[in-house]
Amino acid sequence: IVPVLVGDVASGRVLTRELLRRGGLVNLVEFPAVAVNASRYRLQVMADHAHRDIERLVALLVDAREITRAIMSNMDSPHARPA
Repeated sequence: IVPVLVGDVASGRVLTRELLRRGGLVNLVEFPAVAVNASRYRLQVMADHAHRDIERLVALLVDAREITRAIMSNMDSPHARPA
């Protein structure tokens, strides 16, 4: 098991959605397995995973992270919420 710290729960859920849309398969772990409002992935790396499999997941994570940051920053914008 390889733990990957993701951040707060909302970001973790958005990141997971974006990864799944791109073909990534991850297990998001939330409270009570981790601290309140924290999340992480539990990646199960197996002997039959090739280096290209790991590299593909990393590339998917980088791409999905950029999309997640944009989504989360738009949610933080005062214009994104009703007054």
